[in-house]
Amino acid sequence: MLKQPPKKRLKTIVRAYGLPILLGIIFACVLVYFVRPSQIEGESMEPTLKDGQLIFCSAALKGRIEKGDIITAIISPKANVPKKYLMEDGKLNIIKRVIGAPGDTLEIRDNAVYVNHKQIEEPYLNEPMKTRDCICKLKEDEWFVMGDNRNDSMDSRDPSVGVLHKSELVGRAWVRIWPLSKFGILRHQ
Repeated sequence: MLKQPPKKRLKTIVRAYGLPILLGIIFACVLVYFVRPSQIEGESMEPTLKDGQLIFCSAALKGRIEKGDIITAIISPKANVPKKYLMEDGKLNIIKRVIGAPGDTLEIRDNAVYVNHKQIEEPYLNEPMKTRDCICKLKEDEWFVMGDNRNDSMDSRDPSVGVLHKSELVGRAWVRIWPLSKFGILRHQ
């Protein structure tokens, strides 16, 4: 049996394993940067998203977030939040729908939402919202978010959440992957 010289052995190894390793590294980078899995906890986004469902969020789409998009964010609560909702580092991981974007004037009046003095259509709501009236002028780096289940959602109306800032946004939800019977692209209104 002839022994291969060390240089040829290294070339053989690189040819055999180099491409799969390189593809694995590229795939891992894509998953880490572009796609983040998130599991829905709670009922605040019903009927759109239900407790236990698994979605993918795209950090790459973070820069193109618009009103009506479903986003995920990690925030430092601005008031006391029960520990059961917090991550180990004391932060709050939320998934909500963007209602107001930087520069908008948002008003909740008579249980209806107005953005820039126009009532918005919300076909994704399951039941009429019952909430206090408020008005909010969003600054340059502020986003107003609400859960689709308005009567059971801790969102920008709640002092513990308040408005979000771009640095708190994790990504835009774009596909539901579990359960398989509900697999598909998420519709943004």
